Amino acid sequence: MNRSDISHVHQPDWRLAAGAARRLAPVPRGRWIQITEGLAWLTRSGAGAEREADVWLRDGERHWLPAGSEWVIEGRGATSFVLLEAAPSPASWHARRARHASPGVPMAA
Repeated sequence: MNRSDISHVHQPDWRLAAGAARRLAPVPRGRWIQITEGLAWLTRSGAGAEREADVWLRDGERHWLPAGSEWVIEGRGATSFVLLEAAPSPASWHARRARHASPGVPMAA
């Protein structure tokens, strides 16, 4: 996924004090986490085959968080990050649009 596939910032910059941790609750769609300042340790909560190795991210780096996954991020020193939502695929956009169309009203292409 490249930068053009990202639709918007999910939240403004989150800030973590040195040693502070924050739970990233599961959401229905996948998203990226990008470090905007500092260094962070990221670990996926839970156990089983889906568990990934811990990740260290530096300023400017990002990591994909799959849909439905729960994570914990901890700052090493003052750290800031953003959550970026992936843009919907054209097929899902058209399907959603068709569900909300008024009956008998033609949709423009």
